[in-house]
Amino acid sequence: MSDAVLRALERRWRESGELEDEVRWLQERMRLGLLGEGEVELASALGHSASRACAPRPRCPFRDKALLKVQPKRVSVALALHVAELSFEVWDVLTDKPTGAVRLARAWLREPDRTEARTGREVGVADQAQCRSGGYSARVTEIGSALAELGRAVWAPGGASAGRYAHGVLFHAAQALSPPGAEQERAWNALEPRVRAALGPKLLPWLVGALSTEELLA
Repeated sequence: MSDAVLRALERRWRESGELEDEVRWLQERMRLGLLGEGEVELASALGHSASRACAPRPRCPFRDKALLKVQPKRVSVALALHVAELSFEVWDVLTDKPTGAVRLARAWLREPDRTEARTGREVGVADQAQCRSGGYSARVTEIGSALAELGRAVWAPGGASAGRYAHGVLFHAAQALSPPGAEQERAWNALEPRVRAALGPKLLPWLVGALSTEELLA
């Protein structure tokens, strides 16, 4: 009966597109244990309207590492991946862009049981070394650090440690996308709206189960 109710609520929301119907669907998924409070709170913090109705006072993942440490590993890896890719806009000076950590993260999200996650640390450190070897700007160095943290997030044995590394990606991406020497608070303030705008179309629907992993990575 619960499955039938859930399918009916999802069908009603997809047909109507109404916020109220999406909220009812999310609430039922939460009641059934198919969607965690932490995931809803993260989606709310990143601007998902229906999740905000379910978690009206979200913590900010940019300033509150604890919010990421309660996420499933797949959520932290997906967030870290998309934020790392967002920082690539300052990569124009790199002729040979390091993409090992990004490719590994994408492979792990698609097939976690068939991907060598244990290589994540080495892959991320190799990307970082490539960013540091060419005498590039401090921004590129920060991107290298973000890629190293992305690799560690894939390697991480559990959600708490993956969340800690995902927060590291946020930290270094904020520095890469901010003016040189910007204070951390200013860097967070500059990054937050850009992350929300970039992640809104795909990552937020994926977080609450409205989009498949293949659709997320397409």
